[in-house]
Amino acid sequence: MSPLLRASALALVAVGVGAAALWWTVPRSRPARRTLLLTGFGPFGEYESNPAWETARSLDGERVGRTRVVAARLDVTYAEAPEQLRAAIGRHDPDVVLCLGVAPGPALRLERVARNRDECPQADNAGAVREGAAIREGGPDELPTRLPVDRLLEALEAAGFEEVVTSEDAGGYLCNHVFYRLLDEVGASRVAGFVHVPPLEGPWNEARLARAVRVILEVLDTTP
Repeated sequence: MSPLLRASALALVAVGVGAAALWWTVPRSRPARRTLLLTGFGPFGEYESNPAWETARSLDGERVGRTRVVAARLDVTYAEAPEQLRAAIGRHDPDVVLCLGVAPGPALRLERVARNRDECPQADNAGAVREGAAIREGGPDELPTRLPVDRLLEALEAAGFEEVVTSEDAGGYLCNHVFYRLLDEVGASRVAGFVHVPPLEGPWNEARLARAVRVILEVLDTTP
């Protein structure tokens, strides 16, 4: 090989090696990590072990796609539950907040609307009754969920969960109270909403309920 050709070949090799080294040093984009706060209420009334909290606790620390799940338990009291939720949001700064509560009946309920009214005559765990009281004086009568309810319903049905419905009545007790407080405070800044889980009876056991909630988390992982 002539000296000129040899020099050209060496130059090409040097360029190739340099380009490869440069490729390794260029920062590569990674999917943004997200945090999802998953809350559940503790025991109350007939529910000595609340499936809402037990399900949330079973998923604590898991990663679903790019999302890290952190769980927080809320007490069944009007005074403490909103403050505990606010503290958990401040502590974790989540991108998504999903609150779970338990409701009688065989269906998992995707709640669409929170109402600015406590209507339950039942006392909370501290003995407080708020029947007929506004949750926030002067606040909107209703606040719509910030969850993609229709996508959640479709995904759950596709995964084989037939006992799932959408609901426009989250009740008049702590579930609706926390649901309203959540939407009122986070506004449009976060994906947020409420799901009622059924008691652990009939077709539902701990493992099946956790799988259903995980399907929800998978959809929320891809929700902007």
